[in-house]
Amino acid sequence: MAKKHNQAAQRHVPAITEAVKSLEVAVQATQAVIEGPKVEMVTTDESVIPKVEGFTAENVMTKTAPELIGAYGNKSNAIRGLSGLGIKTGPISKLLGIRYQHARNVLQKPLKRVIKEVKAEAAKQELIAAPAGDEVVVAV
Repeated sequence: MAKKHNQAAQRHVPAITEAVKSLEVAVQATQAVIEGPKVEMVTTDESVIPKVEGFTAENVMTKTAPELIGAYGNKSNAIRGLSGLGIKTGPISKLLGIRYQHARNVLQKPLKRVIKEVKAEAAKQELIAAPAGDEVVVAV
């Protein structure tokens, strides 16, 4: 009787082995998404554009929305990064599965930290440009 039970259990071994292999593949894919490619933030005069190594305008068109968002870190960075690659707003919205207006708004509105940096630079320039005899009032 033990022999029959053993044979029945052995029939399930290949299915279990396949399930374990598929789980290992899923774990490796998840680790790749977690680690992901490195994002470099490139600052231009007007904005900050995220760049991901290995991404070009041609190969991002084959990627899924979760892959792109995962690589860039969030949707806004993905929108800015794809725009930095030269992709227009319509295709970006379709790639990421978002509304056109969302993509357009992200591209039109500058980052808050860029606005702060511009204001700080303008204040610094005013201090430098002020003549020596004039009083300068600095708001704190």
